Amino acid sequence: MCAIVGAIVGAAASVMQGAMAAQSANAQAAVYDRQAQMERDRGEYEAGLQDKALTRTLGKNRATALANGLALVGTPADVITDNAVEGALDVQAIRYGAEVNATNYEMQADVSRMQGRQAMAGGVFGAISPIIKGVSQTFMGGGAYA
Repeated sequence: MCAIVGAIVGAAASVMQGAMAAQSANAQAAVYDRQAQMERDRGEYEAGLQDKALTRTLGKNRATALANGLALVGTPADVITDNAVEGALDVQAIRYGAEVNATNYEMQADVSRMQGRQAMAGGVFGAISPIIKGVSQTFMGGGAYA
């Protein structure tokens, strides 16, 4: 009988250990999910700052050209267009970098959730062994009543 009680206690401990490990892994996944959202927010904020800086630069380019008596055609227009294209690429690069980082955090969150499921399954499967051992000791000659 003691073997069965010990087996039940061991099984319960194994299940609890698996559940606690799963809970910890899921909490870590939530942190990664939050970091992913923060990374996206940061990317949008920085892209917005870059876009505003680009708008100011283009405005200064136009104002400088016009103040110097240049029409916004030909070379001045080409320079302004090149600046606009490069600035737009910078904005997109910021967004892309933030999205890559956010996706990496989401993948880490997925891995943590998977580890949580594995820990829970391991706890359940780990609970089976002491029960089988306790039952076999009790009823197959290894227990106190054999």
